[in-house]
Amino acid sequence: MATRIDLDDLVEDAIPEEGNKLVINYGQSGSQVSLPTVNINSRSTPNIQIGKRNHMQISIVHPSTKTKPNIKCKIPLTTSTAEPTKNHFDALACHIGADWRKLGRTLKLSKGELETLKIDYEKEGQYEVVYHMLLKWMSTFCPVTVQQLAQACVSIGRGDLADSLR
Repeated sequence: MATRIDLDDLVEDAIPEEGNKLVINYGQSGSQVSLPTVNINSRSTPNIQIGKRNHMQISIVHPSTKTKPNIKCKIPLTTSTAEPTKNHFDALACHIGADWRKLGRTLKLSKGELETLKIDYEKEGQYEVVYHMLLKWMSTFCPVTVQQLAQACVSIGRGDLADSLR
């Protein structure tokens, strides 16, 4: 039996440091096995043998490393020093898709702030998560400009979004 564990879904604090023991519960009887932990990096995919017939394959999946095309700007980048408006935020919130976290990190929002926004607004949809992320950025780093927002879009490979900020 092979089990795939996506390490990105694990809470970082729940993974013991190297040298400590990792306890795995398995089977209907609640059997336990205690294993020494090791550093796992994206270049290794270790297999762990538990007992004679059980086999756990651990693979690492990093959604952020999937290769996406770098979308270039079709028009010159805006040089506007005006504050972004609702229309700018609408343009981004409607079209950013899965790149919203990348944009948030590029705009210097912390992982905790991004996670809080996701939890607070995900029931209302991704548009609301992104819109409130941009509001958070604007209130935290005031004054902000349309040019800064466009540069952030280009830096994450989304020139199409930078174009929409014109």
